Amino acid sequence: MLIAFLMAALMNLFAWFNSGTAALRAYRARVVTQAEAPQLYEIVDRLRQRAGLPMPRLAVAPQPQPTRSPAAATRPTQWSA
Repeated sequence: MLIAFLMAALMNLFAWFNSGTAALRAYRARVVTQAEAPQLYEIVDRLRQRAGLPMPRLAVAPQPQPTRSPAAATRPTQWSA
């Protein structure tokens, strides 16, 4: 029982520390520098200063992301009360 608990704890720690890298690999994203993406850095820097947070690492994924779903683009917005 103790061995199973230790194995689970080690697996959770490994997942905790490597989840960011796994997400970047899944999207084939690459970390960019300020020289490569100055406009993106400016936007993120302004937002993080307002929130009082440290500057995060920025990564860019090579595939385009849709701004909204195709279903939402073809039918009007419906409100429910």
